[in-house]
Amino acid sequence: GEEAPHFWTQMVEGFRYLIGHPVLLLLASTSFLVAFSAGINSTAMVFFMESLGRKAADVAWLGSANGLFQLLAGGFVVAFARRIPSSSWLLGAGLAVLTLGAAAQAAATGFLWLIVAVLVGSAGNNPFNIAYSTLLQTLTETSHLGRVKALTGALVSVTFLLGAGAAGALLAAYPARALLVLSATAIATALALYLLVLRRRLGDA
Repeated sequence: GEEAPHFWTQMVEGFRYLIGHPVLLLLASTSFLVAFSAGINSTAMVFFMESLGRKAADVAWLGSANGLFQLLAGGFVVAFARRIPSSSWLLGAGLAVLTLGAAAQAAATGFLWLIVAVLVGSAGNNPFNIAYSTLLQTLTETSHLGRVKALTGALVSVTFLLGAGAAGALLAAYPARALLVLSATAIATALALYLLVLRRRLGDA
């Protein structure tokens, strides 16, 4: 009984801290937008594959390629960590590659094109996540880090589910390609947020 009130107290304190630190809120917003985009993709991709004349089971091939390329991209970032100018730069680079991949997926007219587009997006995912986690830890005071991580992690899950649910509802009225365009727009918004506001505020972080 005591754990539930304690949990919500931690969440509220984390929320207050986030609201009180605009740079941190902007950073978290990029992650929410990426999660929303991923949620849309998780629902729309099966139907998009069918529109390309492929079986829904072929999504498994995309998932395998995605996972493998994410591992490779993560290893690349670790191997060349000393040559990366800053975590802020890595965040922007990850968002740019994610945006390119998402746009290419929405424009795909064949399965091979779609696989390449997914691989491009995968190459940006791990760099973004690594940079995001590093910046979140750097910008948050140690005394509040646990609460902020718990809150943002929960909100990322919620925005992913919102994206998946919204895609499911919209598929009744719109083609799957339109949903992938929406997915790409969400990531492009995160990139614009970084380029127009967040990059300057992060500086050399």
